[in-house]
Amino acid sequence: MLLARTPRPFGSDELVAWYEQALLRSLQQADSLMVLKPDDVARHFTPGVHSVGQREVDAASCALQQLASRGLLLCQVIQDEVRCWND
Repeated sequence: MLLARTPRPFGSDELVAWYEQALLRSLQQADSLMVLKPDDVARHFTPGVHSVGQREVDAASCALQQLASRGLLLCQVIQDEVRCWND
């Protein structure tokens, strides 16, 4: 008999780490300018467990800010929206 458990939801810290790792892999493979917005990141790199909501967008935004604080992205608020790009 095979038993399967439903995946537990990501905690906030786990979700931020998920997006950060996904972004790092994407940045390592990038050969051109990437403009990243939290809502786009949340949709593109979703863990696939459920639909994307504000929690995922907030986690993606936090991941972008963490990468910017490490000097891997440049971020700026443009028309009340965070946008980041690789350099």
